[in-house]
Amino acid sequence: RRTGCRTLALYAYWQGTGLPEQPRIEAGTDAWYWGVPLPDGTYNTLVFVDTAHFRAGPAAPLLSRFRTLIDRSGLLAGGRDARILGRVMAADATPYLDEESVTPHSIKVGDAALALDPLSSSGVQKAIQTALAGAVVGNTLLREPEMHDAASRFYRNSLSDSSERHREWATAHYGTVADKGAGKFWQDRATGSRSSPPPLAAEGLKKNHPLANTPLVLSSGLEFVDLPCIEGEFVRIKSAVRHPNLESPVAFLRDWELAPLLRQVPAGMTSSQLARFWLPRIPLDSGRSIIGWLVERGILVAHRRSAA
Repeated sequence: RRTGCRTLALYAYWQGTGLPEQPRIEAGTDAWYWGVPLPDGTYNTLVFVDTAHFRAGPAAPLLSRFRTLIDRSGLLAGGRDARILGRVMAADATPYLDEESVTPHSIKVGDAALALDPLSSSGVQKAIQTALAGAVVGNTLLREPEMHDAASRFYRNSLSDSSERHREWATAHYGTVADKGAGKFWQDRATGSRSSPPPLAAEGLKKNHPLANTPLVLSSGLEFVDLPCIEGEFVRIKSAVRHPNLESPVAFLRDWELAPLLRQVPAGMTSSQLARFWLPRIPLDSGRSIIGWLVERGILVAHRRSAA
């Protein structure tokens, strides 16, 4: 299933003096550019264009059209006597998701499972992550076949969630350029962007935070649900939390199981009191970070006592 606009990557390798020694990335009017120096001294240039727009262009050799695109960028700025090694190549760079990624007898990882928008520059990282998760899922299917449904659901959901999350991030980046008046290429890819929630901070609530010294209580929108998760070398069913402000249910926050902690939250404690209440099960600094994360997402809210 295609998860983004159809995109074509045109690329070639160059050799010459004065070529860039650091990666370069550039937004063009209707394309974006990426230059990558390689250990053997060559320089790889990539141009990402809309597939339909490129195919509808003038009938000219691929080399000629590629050089025209490269000349509109600064990828080769400073390079002298730069020449292409070999030929110009093209590859489909459209993001997609394989919705049949796991069966009773097979599992797909890497690009066989999903492809991200190249703007994310996370394809290799995501391929490694799917390989690690796929190994655990495969181990569960082989050694605990009774967990087949849970393990398969975990893998499909993790791929789908990851695909959607990266789609939203890429869309937001396209929107940054589109807002500056860029062309149709950027406008088409900027639809549906939304901001991501703040990450887990290294510290708790700041002293000047409105809820820093306020009694807290769990949000009425919080639910506890069962969720298949990786635990060690198997997929297990764990209790997770679901809330309207979360993109999906969460079972673990860093190394801590979230649901057991929240089931033990007494109403009316301040953030400092709650962090100490979780001792010694959770170190104080970790407890403060978790509380800050919960407050930022509206899972812990101000406690409104009813009138007597």
